[in-house]
Amino acid sequence: MIFLIGAVGGIVYTMVASLVVESYGLKTTWIVIGLMVLVISVAPSFLLVAERPEDVGLLPDGDEPADKKMLPISAFHEVENMTLEEDSWLLSEAVRSGTFWLLILMGFACYFVHTSIGVHMGAYFRDLGLGATSAALAVSVSWIVSAIGSLVWGWVTDRIPVRYAYCGMFLFQAGSTLYLMFTGGTAGVFLASALFGVVSAGSNVVPSVIYANYFGRSSLGKIRGLGEVGVLLGQGTGPVIAGVLFSLQGGYDTIFVVFIVLALGCSLLALKARPPARAPVLNA
Repeated sequence: MIFLIGAVGGIVYTMVASLVVESYGLKTTWIVIGLMVLVISVAPSFLLVAERPEDVGLLPDGDEPADKKMLPISAFHEVENMTLEEDSWLLSEAVRSGTFWLLILMGFACYFVHTSIGVHMGAYFRDLGLGATSAALAVSVSWIVSAIGSLVWGWVTDRIPVRYAYCGMFLFQAGSTLYLMFTGGTAGVFLASALFGVVSAGSNVVPSVIYANYFGRSSLGKIRGLGEVGVLLGQGTGPVIAGVLFSLQGGYDTIFVVFIVLALGCSLLALKARPPARAPVLNA
């Protein structure tokens, strides 16, 4: 549900940005977007967000305490009580797991591809003949599909092993990039944007679920924080490399092939990302 609302925000922001740019210019657009973020995102987060279900006397996913009685909020104030019977890992344990480093690598590849396409998609659609407004509308389609797709991916991760969902997401990423590479015409562009939206939803939902499922909640912030290094490297390098290759070659074909190969390779890695197992403790 959180990712659905985020996708709705993407729809609104894309259309608002397009209209303000055309009417008032880029500088005013950045000011408007900044004010919207402060009012809609920053202020409510200070007033309304609860960090844990236990902070309001609940358990994750509607679970009930073993004795079927709701525990008082005070029972959850200590960190050691936070996860109850969860198998939670410390960061020091996670970094000794091969699965953790596989997840970092897959996060890098996923967002290397995803962010690059997202950054260049509007310009690519313009190159295919769409006007500025039509290109913005096409990009908005990806947000609409992402809003719905986030619910679908959440449903999928509840019903199959999450590594299979991750594999499927990468296969879909490869297929959608291949389609984007050869698409043409207005209808084709809108379909390509919709396929990108499916991948966008998966790239938000699946990594979040796999980290929580594999490593628990007690140190999830630290573990995800280190894991995000791969994501940020992908986000930072992908669009730049794509732009450089476009400038050198006058097109996106080469980088699209790189994206497809990366996604297919990671679909195989995802199958190897099994739930980690702690090393056995040897008693003296």
